[in-house]
Amino acid sequence: GLIHEFILSISEEGREKCIDLPQWLCFLSKKQVKLVKIQIHYMIDSMPISSNIFWCSELIHLDLFNLTLNPPPSGFRGFPKLQHLSIECIRFSQENIFPILMAKCRILATLNLVNCCGMGDIVIDVPSLETLYIYTESMHDSLAFRDVTNLKTLTVHLEGWLDEGVGEQTVVKKTDCVN
Repeated sequence: GLIHEFILSISEEGREKCIDLPQWLCFLSKKQVKLVKIQIHYMIDSMPISSNIFWCSELIHLDLFNLTLNPPPSGFRGFPKLQHLSIECIRFSQENIFPILMAKCRILATLNLVNCCGMGDIVIDVPSLETLYIYTESMHDSLAFRDVTNLKTLTVHLEGWLDEGVGEQTVVKKTDCVN
């Protein structure tokens, strides 16, 4: 049968006994999974997530925490049904992964980016996006908005983008955003 939700939370103690995540993701991609949440709760290093996640084409909701995201395979057609994406403490192994991912999520309504690294320039170019939350403590080259015509709620918390000793940037929240 079909599997609609898959939630995996691994503690530091469970790391040694960790299941074969690539095998699970391959299995889930064939079961038309709609919601995937993967949380790795140890901070020594991030765990690489299998490229099999990119074959879960029926996803509507994807939450990833403390993982390393490698480039999608060459045949990646995107997440055509993805509406919610939350990525926290994700290390992108290459700077071009985030734009590739965003270009293939054309109905995405909610995006949460929290303390991700390896992104380089952060460019938000998702016309369907309604809610965007960005929190970062690390420096990025730039933050830019291209096509966000449906954006209604924008929350940005930039800590660490300022010169030393200046402190933390305040949260900016804007509603009824127009392009």
